[in-house]
Amino acid sequence: MTNELKSNSVDVAIVDPPYFDSIMYGELSDFSYVTMRRLLGDTFPELFNTQLVRKEEHAVANQKRHDDPQEFYQNKMKDIFDKLSDTLVDNGILTLMFTDREIKAWNTISKALIQSGFTITASHPVKTEMGDRIGAQDTASVSSSILLVARNQSKDQTQSVLWEEIKNDIEQTARTEAKRLLSIEDIDKIDASIAAFGPALEQYCKLYPVENKMGEKIEPDKVLTKARQVVTNVIANDELNTETDPIDGLTRWYILCYIIYDDADVPFDEANQLGMGADINITEAYDSTRIWSKSGGDVDLNDHNYRVQNIVKLRDDRAKNPSSYWNPVNPTDTTFTHAIDAVHSALHVYEQEGPQFARDWLAEREYKNDTAFTTTVKALLEAIPNNVEMHSTLTDLVAGETGDYLGINISKLNITSDCEAQSGLEDFE
Repeated sequence: MTNELKSNSVDVAIVDPPYFDSIMYGELSDFSYVTMRRLLGDTFPELFNTQLVRKEEHAVANQKRHDDPQEFYQNKMKDIFDKLSDTLVDNGILTLMFTDREIKAWNTISKALIQSGFTITASHPVKTEMGDRIGAQDTASVSSSILLVARNQSKDQTQSVLWEEIKNDIEQTARTEAKRLLSIEDIDKIDASIAAFGPALEQYCKLYPVENKMGEKIEPDKVLTKARQVVTNVIANDELNTETDPIDGLTRWYILCYIIYDDADVPFDEANQLGMGADINITEAYDSTRIWSKSGGDVDLNDHNYRVQNIVKLRDDRAKNPSSYWNPVNPTDTTFTHAIDAVHSALHVYEQEGPQFARDWLAEREYKNDTAFTTTVKALLEAIPNNVEMHSTLTDLVAGETGDYLGINISKLNITSDCEAQSGLEDFE
Protein backbone atom coordinates (compact mmCIF):
# COMPACT_ATOMS: atom_id res chain seq x y z
CA MET A 1 0.00 0.00 0.00
CA THR A 2 2.85 2.39 0.75
CA ASN A 3 3.90 2.13 -2.91
CA GLU A 4 0.68 3.95 -3.78
CA LEU A 5 1.37 6.79 -1.34
CA LYS A 6 3.72 9.69 -1.91
CA SER A 7 6.60 10.49 0.40
CA ASN A 8 5.81 12.87 3.26
CA SER A 9 2.09 12.62 2.54
CA VAL A 10 0.65 10.99 5.68
CA ASP A 11 0.32 12.55 9.14
CA VAL A 12 -0.50 9.44 11.17
CA ALA A 13 -0.02 5.70 10.65
CA ILE A 14 -1.48 2.98 12.90
CA VAL A 15 -0.13 -0.56 12.67
CA ASP A 16 -0.60 -3.86 14.49
CA PRO A 17 2.57 -5.90 13.77
CA PRO A 18 2.68 -9.70 13.72
CA TYR A 19 3.10 -11.36 17.12
CA PHE A 20 6.79 -12.24 16.73
CA ASP A 21 6.87 -16.05 17.25
CA SER A 22 3.47 -16.46 18.93
CA ILE A 23 1.26 -16.93 15.86
CA MET A 24 2.19 -18.55 12.56
CA TYR A 25 -0.30 -16.75 10.34
CA GLY A 26 0.53 -18.64 7.17
CA GLU A 27 -0.09 -22.06 8.67
CA LEU A 28 -3.37 -20.86 10.16
CA SER A 29 -4.41 -19.31 6.85
CA ASP A 30 -3.99 -22.63 5.03
CA PHE A 31 -7.22 -23.80 6.65
CA SER A 32 -9.34 -21.17 4.90
CA TYR A 33 -7.07 -20.74 1.86
CA VAL A 34 -7.84 -24.15 0.38
CA THR A 35 -11.57 -23.45 0.50
CA MET A 36 -11.25 -19.92 -0.85
CA ARG A 37 -9.01 -21.17 -3.64
CA ARG A 38 -11.73 -23.51 -4.87
CA LEU A 39 -14.39 -20.80 -4.66
CA LEU A 40 -12.42 -17.76 -5.87
CA GLY A 41 -9.46 -19.22 -7.75
CA ASP A 42 -10.97 -18.59 -11.18
CA THR A 43 -11.98 -15.04 -10.28
CA PHE A 44 -8.64 -14.06 -8.70
CA PRO A 45 -6.10 -16.46 -10.21
CA GLU A 46 -3.17 -14.20 -9.28
CA LEU A 47 -4.08 -14.54 -5.59
CA PHE A 48 -4.61 -18.30 -5.58
CA ASN A 49 -1.89 -19.67 -7.85
CA THR A 50 -0.27 -21.91 -5.20
CA GLN A 51 -1.56 -25.00 -3.43
CA LEU A 52 -1.09 -23.41 -0.01
CA VAL A 53 -0.30 -19.97 1.39
CA ARG A 54 3.18 -18.63 0.64
CA LYS A 55 4.93 -18.51 3.99
CA GLU A 56 8.61 -17.90 3.30
CA GLU A 57 8.41 -14.11 3.49
CA HIS A 58 5.87 -13.78 6.27
CA ALA A 59 7.06 -11.36 8.96
CA VAL A 60 7.13 -13.85 11.81
CA ALA A 61 9.96 -15.41 13.81
CA ASN A 62 9.46 -18.97 12.60
CA GLN A 63 12.19 -21.26 13.92
CA LYS A 64 11.27 -23.95 11.40
CA ARG A 65 11.88 -21.72 8.39
CA HIS A 66 14.78 -19.44 9.29
CA ASP A 67 18.25 -20.00 10.74
CA ASP A 68 17.97 -16.78 12.76
CA PRO A 69 14.23 -16.11 13.14
CA GLN A 70 14.77 -13.10 15.41
CA GLU A 71 17.02 -11.36 12.88
CA PHE A 72 14.63 -12.26 10.04
CA TYR A 73 11.69 -10.74 11.91
CA GLN A 74 13.68 -7.62 12.80
CA ASN A 75 14.74 -7.07 9.18
CA LYS A 76 11.18 -7.53 7.97
CA MET A 77 9.84 -5.05 10.50
CA LYS A 78 12.61 -2.58 9.65
CA ASP A 79 11.65 -2.74 5.96
CA ILE A 80 8.06 -1.94 6.92
CA PHE A 81 9.07 0.88 9.27
CA ASP A 82 11.41 2.32 6.62
CA LYS A 83 8.49 2.61 4.20
CA LEU A 84 6.27 4.11 6.87
CA SER A 85 8.95 6.64 7.79
CA ASP A 86 9.22 7.69 4.15
CA THR A 87 5.44 8.02 3.82
CA LEU A 88 4.96 10.02 7.01
CA VAL A 89 5.53 13.75 7.15
CA ASP A 90 8.44 15.00 9.22
CA ASN A 91 7.69 14.42 12.88
CA GLY A 92 4.73 12.29 11.79
CA ILE A 93 3.10 9.91 14.23
CA LEU A 94 3.33 6.14 14.11
CA THR A 95 1.13 4.30 16.60
CA LEU A 96 2.10 0.70 17.04
CA MET A 97 -0.02 -1.84 18.92
CA PHE A 98 2.07 -4.60 20.45
CA THR A 99 1.25 -7.45 22.82
CA ASP A 100 3.98 -9.85 23.88
CA ARG A 101 5.36 -11.17 27.16
CA GLU A 102 8.91 -11.86 26.04
CA ILE A 103 11.71 -9.33 26.21
CA LYS A 104 13.29 -10.69 23.02
CA ALA A 105 10.15 -9.73 21.09
CA TRP A 106 10.17 -6.20 22.54
CA ASN A 107 13.90 -5.90 21.93
CA THR A 108 13.47 -6.87 18.28
CA ILE A 109 10.58 -4.51 17.54
CA SER A 110 12.32 -1.64 19.39
CA LYS A 111 15.56 -2.08 17.46
CA ALA A 112 13.67 -2.11 14.17
CA LEU A 113 11.92 1.14 15.09
CA ILE A 114 15.13 2.87 16.13
CA GLN A 115 17.04 1.69 13.07
CA SER A 116 14.28 3.16 10.90
CA GLY A 117 14.73 6.57 12.52
CA PHE A 118 11.76 6.48 14.89
CA THR A 119 11.84 7.73 18.47
CA ILE A 120 9.33 6.34 20.97
CA THR A 121 7.64 9.33 22.58
CA ALA A 122 4.68 7.87 24.50
CA SER A 123 3.03 4.60 25.49
CA HIS A 124 -0.43 3.61 26.68
CA PRO A 125 -1.66 0.21 27.96
CA VAL A 126 -5.10 -0.66 26.59
CA LYS A 127 -7.23 -3.68 27.49
CA THR A 128 -7.61 -5.57 24.22
CA GLU A 129 -7.55 -9.31 24.90
CA MET A 130 -10.37 -11.47 26.27
CA GLY A 131 -9.39 -13.45 29.34
CA ASP A 132 -11.50 -16.44 28.27
CA ARG A 133 -10.14 -16.58 24.73
CA ILE A 134 -8.84 -19.90 23.43
CA GLY A 135 -5.34 -20.55 24.73
CA ALA A 136 -5.56 -17.98 27.52
CA GLN A 137 -7.29 -20.04 30.20
CA ASP A 138 -5.03 -21.08 33.09
CA THR A 139 -2.05 -19.37 31.51
CA ALA A 140 -0.04 -16.29 32.39
CA SER A 141 -1.37 -14.47 29.35
CA VAL A 142 -1.30 -10.75 28.66
CA SER A 143 -4.71 -9.10 28.41
CA SER A 144 -3.52 -5.59 27.51
CA SER A 145 -1.81 -4.24 24.43
CA ILE A 146 0.73 -1.46 24.61
CA LEU A 147 0.19 1.40 22.21
CA LEU A 148 3.64 2.75 21.41
CA VAL A 149 3.66 6.22 19.89
CA ALA A 150 6.74 6.98 17.80
CA ARG A 151 7.80 9.90 15.62
CA ASN A 152 10.16 9.93 12.66
CA GLN A 153 12.09 12.87 13.99
CA SER A 154 15.74 13.57 13.37
CA LYS A 155 17.94 13.71 16.46
CA ASP A 156 20.63 16.29 17.00
CA GLN A 157 22.36 14.12 19.59
CA THR A 158 25.07 11.90 18.13
CA GLN A 159 27.34 11.43 21.16
CA SER A 160 26.62 8.34 23.22
CA VAL A 161 25.24 8.61 26.74
CA LEU A 162 26.73 6.43 29.46
CA TRP A 163 24.45 3.67 30.74
CA GLU A 164 25.83 4.02 34.23
CA GLU A 165 24.68 7.66 34.31
CA ILE A 166 21.09 7.04 33.18
CA LYS A 167 20.35 3.63 34.71
CA ASN A 168 18.91 5.08 37.92
CA ASP A 169 16.63 7.42 35.97
CA ILE A 170 15.27 4.53 33.91
CA GLU A 171 14.74 2.49 37.07
CA GLN A 172 12.82 5.35 38.64
CA THR A 173 10.73 5.79 35.49
CA ALA A 174 9.78 2.10 35.52
CA ARG A 175 9.10 2.19 39.27
CA THR A 176 6.80 5.20 39.00
CA GLU A 177 4.90 3.70 36.08
CA ALA A 178 4.50 0.34 37.83
CA LYS A 179 3.02 1.98 40.92
CA ARG A 180 0.64 3.99 38.75
CA LEU A 181 -0.47 0.94 36.78
CA LEU A 182 -1.01 -1.20 39.87
CA SER A 183 -3.36 1.46 41.22
CA ILE A 184 -5.59 1.01 38.16
CA GLU A 185 -8.28 -1.61 38.71
CA ASP A 186 -8.27 -3.06 35.18
CA ILE A 187 -4.49 -3.57 35.01
CA ASP A 188 -3.31 -6.83 36.55
CA LYS A 189 0.20 -7.80 37.69
CA ILE A 190 1.28 -9.42 34.43
CA ASP A 191 0.05 -6.49 32.35
CA ALA A 192 1.76 -4.01 34.68
CA SER A 193 5.09 -5.80 34.29
CA ILE A 194 4.81 -5.44 30.50
CA ALA A 195 3.23 -1.98 30.35
CA ALA A 196 6.17 -0.44 32.21
CA PHE A 197 8.32 -1.29 29.19
CA GLY A 198 6.87 1.67 27.30
CA PRO A 199 8.09 4.51 29.56
CA ALA A 200 11.48 2.80 29.94
CA LEU A 201 11.84 2.68 26.16
CA GLU A 202 10.76 6.32 25.92
CA GLN A 203 13.58 7.29 28.26
CA TYR A 204 16.05 5.14 26.33
CA CYS A 205 15.06 6.60 22.95
CA LYS A 206 15.40 10.17 24.20
CA LEU A 207 19.01 9.48 25.13
CA TYR A 208 19.93 7.07 22.34
CA PRO A 209 22.65 6.03 21.53
CA VAL A 210 23.65 4.55 24.88
CA GLU A 211 26.81 2.65 25.78
CA ASN A 212 28.55 1.48 28.95
CA LYS A 213 31.94 2.53 30.29
CA MET A 214 33.57 -0.22 28.25
CA GLY A 215 32.25 1.37 25.06
CA GLU A 216 29.78 -1.46 24.46
CA LYS A 217 26.46 -0.51 22.89
CA ILE A 218 23.44 -0.89 25.18
CA GLU A 219 20.56 -2.53 23.34
CA PRO A 220 16.88 -2.14 24.32
CA ASP A 221 16.82 -5.57 26.00
CA LYS A 222 19.20 -4.28 28.69
CA VAL A 223 16.75 -1.48 29.46
CA LEU A 224 13.77 -3.83 29.40
CA THR A 225 15.46 -6.33 31.71
CA LYS A 226 16.22 -3.58 34.20
CA ALA A 227 12.63 -2.31 33.96
CA ARG A 228 11.23 -5.79 34.61
CA GLN A 229 13.44 -6.25 37.67
CA VAL A 230 12.26 -2.94 39.09
CA VAL A 231 8.60 -3.68 38.38
CA THR A 232 8.91 -7.13 39.95
CA ASN A 233 10.18 -5.58 43.17
CA VAL A 234 7.33 -3.07 43.14
CA ILE A 235 4.79 -5.87 42.71
CA ALA A 236 6.40 -7.89 45.50
CA ASN A 237 6.29 -4.94 47.89
CA ASP A 238 2.69 -4.25 46.89
CA GLU A 239 1.56 -7.85 47.42
CA LEU A 240 3.51 -8.75 50.54
CA ASN A 241 3.56 -7.41 54.05
CA THR A 242 6.67 -9.55 54.53
CA GLU A 243 10.08 -8.08 53.76
CA THR A 244 11.96 -10.65 51.66
CA ASP A 245 15.48 -9.20 51.94
CA PRO A 246 16.69 -11.84 54.48
CA ILE A 247 16.15 -14.77 52.12
CA ASP A 248 18.39 -16.24 49.43
CA GLY A 249 17.98 -15.66 45.70
CA LEU A 250 16.47 -19.04 44.80
CA THR A 251 13.82 -18.76 47.50
CA ARG A 252 13.05 -15.19 46.49
CA TRP A 253 12.67 -16.25 42.85
CA TYR A 254 10.26 -19.02 43.85
CA ILE A 255 8.13 -16.56 45.82
CA LEU A 256 8.19 -13.94 43.05
CA CYS A 257 6.91 -16.47 40.51
CA TYR A 258 3.90 -17.16 42.72
CA ILE A 259 3.32 -13.47 43.40
CA ILE A 260 3.15 -12.50 39.74
CA TYR A 261 1.71 -15.61 38.11
CA ASP A 262 -0.29 -17.20 40.95
CA ASP A 263 -0.69 -20.89 40.09
CA ALA A 264 -0.30 -20.52 36.32
CA ASP A 265 2.65 -21.85 34.37
CA VAL A 266 5.40 -19.25 34.04
CA PRO A 267 6.79 -18.61 30.53
CA PHE A 268 10.46 -19.60 30.54
CA ASP A 269 11.67 -16.22 29.29
CA GLU A 270 9.89 -14.45 32.11
CA ALA A 271 11.00 -16.98 34.72
CA ASN A 272 14.54 -16.45 33.49
CA GLN A 273 14.18 -12.67 33.79
CA LEU A 274 12.86 -13.04 37.33
CA GLY A 275 15.88 -15.22 38.04
CA MET A 276 18.21 -12.48 36.85
CA GLY A 277 16.43 -10.08 39.18
CA ALA A 278 17.00 -12.49 42.06
CA ASP A 279 20.62 -13.06 40.96
CA ILE A 280 20.22 -16.75 40.09
CA ASN A 281 20.55 -18.85 36.95
CA ILE A 282 17.36 -20.89 36.73
CA THR A 283 18.91 -23.38 34.29
CA GLU A 284 21.61 -24.21 36.81
CA ALA A 285 18.97 -24.30 39.53
CA TYR A 286 16.99 -26.84 37.51
CA ASP A 287 19.86 -29.32 37.56
CA SER A 288 20.86 -28.85 41.19
CA THR A 289 17.58 -28.21 43.02
CA ARG A 290 14.68 -29.51 40.90
CA ILE A 291 12.71 -26.51 42.07
CA TRP A 292 11.00 -26.30 38.70
CA SER A 293 10.04 -28.62 35.87
CA LYS A 294 9.68 -28.13 32.15
CA SER A 295 6.19 -27.92 30.69
CA GLY A 296 6.52 -27.17 27.00
CA GLY A 297 7.93 -23.66 26.87
CA ASP A 298 6.83 -22.92 30.43
CA VAL A 299 8.14 -23.42 33.95
CA ASP A 300 6.19 -25.42 36.54
CA LEU A 301 7.09 -24.67 40.15
CA ASN A 302 7.66 -27.84 42.17
CA ASP A 303 6.45 -28.25 45.73
CA HIS A 304 7.66 -30.42 48.61
CA ASN A 305 5.90 -33.50 47.26
CA TYR A 306 8.17 -33.42 44.22
CA ARG A 307 11.46 -32.27 45.74
CA VAL A 308 11.81 -33.89 49.18
CA GLN A 309 12.98 -37.45 49.78
CA ASN A 310 10.57 -39.61 51.77
CA ILE A 311 11.63 -39.42 55.40
CA VAL A 312 9.93 -42.72 56.23
CA LYS A 313 11.87 -44.58 53.55
CA LEU A 314 15.09 -42.90 54.59
CA ARG A 315 14.72 -44.49 58.04
CA ASP A 316 13.76 -47.90 56.66
CA ASP A 317 16.86 -49.90 55.75
CA ARG A 318 14.73 -52.33 53.77
CA ALA A 319 13.40 -49.58 51.51
CA LYS A 320 15.28 -48.33 48.51
CA ASN A 321 16.47 -44.81 49.19
CA PRO A 322 14.98 -42.23 46.85
CA SER A 323 17.19 -40.80 44.15
CA SER A 324 18.92 -37.66 45.38
CA TYR A 325 18.91 -36.45 41.76
CA TRP A 326 15.17 -36.39 41.32
CA ASN A 327 14.47 -35.61 44.98
CA PRO A 328 17.49 -33.53 45.98
CA VAL A 329 16.20 -32.33 49.37
CA ASN A 330 16.94 -34.64 52.31
CA PRO A 331 14.63 -33.88 55.27
CA THR A 332 17.02 -35.51 57.74
CA ASP A 333 19.64 -32.83 57.09
CA THR A 334 20.11 -30.32 59.89
CA THR A 335 21.05 -27.44 57.59
CA PHE A 336 19.91 -26.47 54.09
CA THR A 337 21.46 -24.37 51.36
CA HIS A 338 18.22 -22.56 50.54
CA ALA A 339 15.40 -21.46 52.82
CA ILE A 340 12.85 -22.97 50.43
CA ASP A 341 14.53 -26.38 50.93
CA ALA A 342 14.09 -26.06 54.69
CA VAL A 343 10.44 -25.03 54.36
CA HIS A 344 9.67 -27.80 51.87
CA SER A 345 11.30 -30.29 54.25
CA ALA A 346 9.22 -28.98 57.15
CA LEU A 347 6.02 -29.38 55.13
CA HIS A 348 7.00 -32.91 54.16
CA VAL A 349 7.83 -33.86 57.75
CA TYR A 350 4.54 -32.38 58.96
CA GLU A 351 2.51 -34.39 56.44
CA GLN A 352 4.42 -37.64 56.92
CA GLU A 353 5.06 -37.63 60.67
CA GLY A 354 2.45 -35.32 62.18
CA PRO A 355 2.60 -32.07 64.16
CA GLN A 356 4.39 -33.37 67.29
CA PHE A 357 7.27 -34.84 65.29
CA ALA A 358 7.34 -31.74 63.09
CA ARG A 359 7.52 -29.52 66.16
CA ASP A 360 10.54 -31.45 67.45
CA TRP A 361 12.10 -31.35 63.97
CA LEU A 362 11.74 -27.56 63.87
CA ALA A 363 13.07 -27.13 67.41
CA GLU A 364 16.10 -29.32 66.74
CA ARG A 365 17.07 -26.96 63.92
CA GLU A 366 16.12 -23.85 65.93
CA TYR A 367 13.95 -22.50 63.13
CA LYS A 368 12.02 -20.33 65.55
CA ASN A 369 15.02 -18.01 65.56
CA ASP A 370 15.90 -18.48 61.89
CA THR A 371 14.85 -15.27 60.14
CA ALA A 372 15.22 -16.72 56.64
CA PHE A 373 12.98 -19.69 57.50
CA THR A 374 10.18 -17.71 59.17
CA THR A 375 10.33 -15.02 56.48
CA THR A 376 9.95 -17.65 53.77
CA VAL A 377 6.96 -19.24 55.50
CA LYS A 378 5.24 -15.87 55.85
CA ALA A 379 5.99 -14.81 52.29
CA LEU A 380 4.73 -18.11 50.87
CA LEU A 381 1.50 -17.80 52.85
CA GLU A 382 0.96 -14.41 51.24
CA ALA A 383 2.10 -15.37 47.75
CA ILE A 384 0.57 -18.80 47.14
CA PRO A 385 -3.13 -18.88 46.20
CA ASN A 386 -5.43 -20.47 48.77
CA ASN A 387 -6.52 -23.22 46.38
CA VAL A 388 -2.98 -24.60 46.08
CA GLU A 389 -2.36 -27.67 48.26
CA MET A 390 0.89 -26.31 49.66
CA HIS A 391 -0.94 -23.29 51.07
CA SER A 392 -3.13 -25.58 53.16
CA THR A 393 -0.13 -27.37 54.67
CA LEU A 394 1.60 -24.04 55.33
CA THR A 395 -1.54 -22.91 57.13
CA ASP A 396 -1.41 -26.01 59.34
CA LEU A 397 2.29 -25.48 60.00
CA VAL A 398 1.71 -22.04 61.54
CA ALA A 399 -1.13 -23.34 63.74
CA GLY A 400 -1.29 -25.69 66.73
CA GLU A 401 1.92 -27.10 68.19
CA THR A 402 4.17 -26.13 65.33
CA GLY A 403 2.58 -22.71 65.18
CA ASP A 404 3.09 -22.17 68.90
CA TYR A 405 6.76 -22.97 68.44
CA LEU A 406 7.32 -20.76 65.40
CA GLY A 407 5.31 -17.87 66.84
CA ILE A 408 4.28 -16.42 63.47
CA ASN A 409 1.56 -13.80 63.80
CA ILE A 410 -0.62 -14.43 60.76
CA SER A 411 -2.87 -11.46 61.51
CA LYS A 412 -0.15 -9.21 60.10
CA LEU A 413 0.06 -11.14 56.84
CA ASN A 414 -1.74 -10.25 53.62
CA ILE A 415 -3.75 -13.48 53.28
CA THR A 416 -7.47 -14.04 52.93
CA SER A 417 -7.87 -17.40 54.64
CA ASP A 418 -7.95 -17.96 58.39
CA CYS A 419 -5.42 -20.32 59.93
CA GLU A 420 -7.36 -22.54 62.29
CA ALA A 421 -5.78 -24.46 65.12
CA GLN A 422 -5.06 -28.13 64.54
CA SER A 423 -8.05 -30.04 65.85
CA GLY A 424 -7.65 -32.46 68.75
CA LEU A 425 -4.20 -31.24 69.73
CA GLU A 426 -3.13 -29.94 73.10
CA ASP A 427 -0.92 -26.90 73.38
CA PHE A 428 2.77 -27.67 73.64
CA GLU A 429 4.09 -27.36 77.16
